[in-house]
Amino acid sequence: MACSILGKPAESLSGLLNGIAQKVYYNNSEITEELLKNELFPEMSQEEFKALHEKMKGLLKVVKGFILVVTFSRSNVSLLAKLHLFSVRCVTDVYNRRY
Repeated sequence: MACSILGKPAESLSGLLNGIAQKVYYNNSEITEELLKNELFPEMSQEEFKALHEKMKGLLKVVKGFILVVTFSRSNVSLLAKLHLFSVRCVTDVYNRRY
């Protein structure tokens, strides 16, 4: 099944990603693979759906990892800025005491 930018295929993929996120990351036990397949891709064979489900699950893991890296990087930038400010204050304090 080809994914178009607009229409049912894109909505189905979006629904699948949302369903996987609900199941995996929010522990929503009401979401099952069978429910997702029957509601979103009823015309797809079980094998095709399983392959698509695994690809989308992997994609979500990559996105989650990227978000963690970006968040960690932003935290590091903030920490480095604070350390730099602290070091500047220390040097200024030492300078002011000497002169």
